[in-house]
Parts: sequence; C-alpha cells; structure tokens
Amino acid sequence: MLIGRSASSVRANRHGGEGYLASSADLMIGILFIFIIMVVYLAMEIKRIQIGGHNAADPVRSLVEELDQRLKSNGVKVQVDPDSGVIALPADALFDKGEANPRDGGRDVIEKTNRVLSDVVPCYVMSSRFGGMYCEGLNKKGVKLETVMIEGHTDSDQYANDPNKNWHLGLDRARFIFEVFRSGELGIIKNAKGQPLLGVSSYADYRPSKLNFESPDPKAKDRRVELRFILSYEGAEGVGAAGELTKAIQQRQ
Repeated sequence: MLIGRSASSVRANRHGGEGYLASSADLMIGILFIFIIMVVYLAMEIKRIQIGGHNAADPVRSLVEELDQRLKSNGVKVQVDPDSGVIALPADALFDKGEANPRDGGRDVIEKTNRVLSDVVPCYVMSSRFGGMYCEGLNKKGVKLETVMIEGHTDSDQYANDPNKNWHLGLDRARFIFEVFRSGELGIIKNAKGQPLLGVSSYADYRPSKLNFESPDPKAKDRRVELRFILSYEGAEGVGAAGELTKAIQQRQ
C-alpha cells in the first residue's frame, strides 16, 4: 500500500508540473500576442502622423504650402519642394534666354510674388502670437525666419564669349528679384540677429532641378530662380522685431 501511494503521488506531481508548464507557455504566448499588437499599433500611428500630421508638424512645409496656394491663386505658376522649403519660379516665364531683365509680363509676375510674400512673410517674424488679426491662422508655433534666400540657377548651356556668364546670369536674375523685394516691405524685415532677411546667391548650372516644369525643353526646369525659406526655430522668445517692423511699415505709408 505504501508503494501504491508513492506511485500515485509521483503521477500527481508529474501532472501538476505539466499543468504549470502549460500555464507558463500560455502566459508567454499571450504576452507575445499583446506585444505584436502594440508594435502594429505603433507602426500604424507613425504612418498616420507621417501622412496626415506632417504638414502641421513642419513649419517650413506649412509656410511654403501657404505661399504656393496664394501664388497660384494670383496666377503665378511655381513649383514647390516643401521638404526643402523651396519655391521655384521658372526663369522662362520671367526672362528671355540669356537676359537678366524681365520679359513682357515677367515684371508683373515678380511684383505679384512680392505682394504675396509681403502678406505672409512678416507673420514669420511677428508670428500669430504677436501679429494679432494680421497673422490670424499663420505661424501658430511662433517660429521665426532666419533668411529668405533668392537663388539664381541656369541650365548647362555655355556661352562661348564668356565662360562665366552662367554665374553672372544666375546672379543678375536673382539680384533683379532681390531689388524688387527689397524696395517694399520685405526690405524692412530683419531676422532675430538684426540682419536683413533677404539674401541673394547664384549657383549657375551646378544644382540641376529635381522639380519638373511643363515644357518640351528638358533643360527648362534648370532655368529658374528659387526662393529658399530658412527658419531659425528659436521659438517665440525674442520676437521684438515685430514692433519695429510695424512702425517702419506705418512710416512708409
């Protein structure tokens, strides 16, 4: 009888151990299942933010897209690269080939662009926190522009009488637009360091465009003037230029 009880006890212990192992395995499977669900959920959330929330999260993108919408509603055809903060004006719509003075209608396009920028850009010095109704709905994060760079670009065609003409042509076209912008409200604005907001440069044919203009000429996209918007990301502190900007504008009126 003693032996029988011992055998029964062994069998009970064996069955108990197997039950414990089975319960542990079930628990681990459950934890693994919950972990997989969490990973899938997080991946979906990241994708949703990238697709739906990217515009609101990136102030450069929101600025460029706002300008793009306003320019096109004013009849100014541009190409934009929101990720780089760039708006490209096709040079063929502004200048004759090889010329730095605008063609018929080109000056009007530049003036329209100047007016649109003058309506929006000051809000990225003031911000909606400081500009009141003037900047309603714009720059809610209170970021500040460091520079608006006006960049001249040409195609790769070379001029036999002047091997450096592409550099000069790109710069002269950018400078013409720079002078138009500087003669208005944009010329008053300074960044947080007290420096003029507008800058100018030429890249000749060293930076071919990745954007596409509607043209049968494959080099047309390279002939352009780009407006590059660079933010300082300094937040809302130190936006004391708002009062000076408003005062300067009032004095000009």
